[in-house]
Amino acid sequence: MSITSDQVGGPALDRQARRRSRTRACLLEAARHVLTRLGYQAATIADITRAADVGVGTFYLHFRDKDALLHTLLEEGLEELREEIGAVVAPLPLAHSIPAAIRALCAALYAHRDIVRIAYTSGSFIDITRRGQELLAGYLQQAITAAQAQGVVGETIDAPLAAGLISGMIIQGAMWWSDHPAPPPAHMADQIIHLLRGGLPPALFTE
Repeated sequence: MSITSDQVGGPALDRQARRRSRTRACLLEAARHVLTRLGYQAATIADITRAADVGVGTFYLHFRDKDALLHTLLEEGLEELREEIGAVVAPLPLAHSIPAAIRALCAALYAHRDIVRIAYTSGSFIDITRRGQELLAGYLQQAITAAQAQGVVGETIDAPLAAGLISGMIIQGAMWWSDHPAPPPAHMADQIIHLLRGGLPPALFTE
């Protein structure tokens, strides 16, 4: 039986692809730490490759420049966020999932607070915030709409607007974490839920 060139090259190509994938992941992980610590403007490609323990030339085999690496880092961070939130929220009964969704959103954003900080220092904050808020608001709007369909929430509530306002509060919490180590996500979620559930004291709005 003859052996084809594809059979000979297959295992070697697979090893090469796996090695390339590991190096790329190592560069992204190193970039995440370096950019969080130094900020996007101050960090250099040399800082990132040194942290990844690879040569500068290796960097350019995977990314065109620092901007391309940033784009990949933010896109993959947003996708990780989407997957983590979806895994927690998807099994929940929509009409009663808002508190659980808020807790899941806060926990996921806290786990990825370095991405928020990187976006902020890179000048990409407006775009990533807008897309992140759209992601959060999407989950919340589904929950509010389902609650309205079951009569749990009145029709006077504007579901898209309410979802946008709530997600805005959560995004502000993520921004807080970019500069403060506390509070933990459970406490942040409790504060948001408390405000939504009971509101602020009427005395604060006396004119």
